[in-house]
Amino acid sequence: MKISCEIAQDLLPLYVDKLTSNESNILVNNHLKECESCNQIYNEMIEEIPIVAHSEEEPSENTEKQLIKRIKNRKVISVSLLIIIFSVFGFIIGAFVFYSNNAIIKRVEPIPITIENRNINTNPAEKIQLKSSIWKSYKVDNKNFKPGYYDISAIKGNVNIANIHLSKGDKYLGKSYFSNNVISVKGNGVVQLTPAKFKRETLENGTYTLQNKSVKYQAGVEIEPGTYNLKVTNNSKTPFYVFVDINNYAENSIDAQSFDIRNSDTYTFSIKEGEIIKILNWSKDNTDLTVKMELVK
Repeated sequence: MKISCEIAQDLLPLYVDKLTSNESNILVNNHLKECESCNQIYNEMIEEIPIVAHSEEEPSENTEKQLIKRIKNRKVISVSLLIIIFSVFGFIIGAFVFYSNNAIIKRVEPIPITIENRNINTNPAEKIQLKSSIWKSYKVDNKNFKPGYYDISAIKGNVNIANIHLSKGDKYLGKSYFSNNVISVKGNGVVQLTPAKFKRETLENGTYTLQNKSVKYQAGVEIEPGTYNLKVTNNSKTPFYVFVDINNYAENSIDAQSFDIRNSDTYTFSIKEGEIIKILNWSKDNTDLTVKMELVK
């Protein structure tokens, strides 16, 4: 029976160290008689330590010591190679992250964004898609990513953007981004950002219903000012966390309100003309939320 060079070279280290069986010794011997290249490899290997003739005699104590030393040397070389490989790999990853985020280091001249831009005519936002990444972040650079007010939709997979968890089809309406903001999209999916439409919600039987939406709305634009009873229901029965904030963002404002919602209790709040309400799904798990806002006066 003949063996290939590949098999012979796999067996050679064991053959040199006298760890092969008699049957393997015969196969290797026969191959070495016929193969000049394998013979050369064998000769180079046996030059490293003295080799006794293949027999039933026990190897000498000196040979055993040299064999142990050789095995230890091989382990040291293997560990050193692993350290080198991981160091190179780490350098490559670091260089890639630095290159991917190089634009983040350079600041651009800010384009002013105020509440006066909350309309479809003067909102400078432009459509853009962002993919989730553990390495890359996106910068509002005024060129590829414009500042402004955006409606965000998850169009693929599950993502986390601006601390909001979005599954496919979920939305975050009215999110504002400013020049030099850095945005991370985590998870596994894609979000599409389009200029906010500032669309007025439909009031049905005195109630606004928000289905799987995080929103930033202005009283008098998207919703009516007034006093509301707000209730959140999670149809998926998983734990949920909704943050609500009402603010006019005026300096020294005393009208700000905020509360955390982790159950289906009813919460009452008032919002005046021009004030902003944020209803944000900060849940960690996938949810199926229905937010009902009943206008009571």
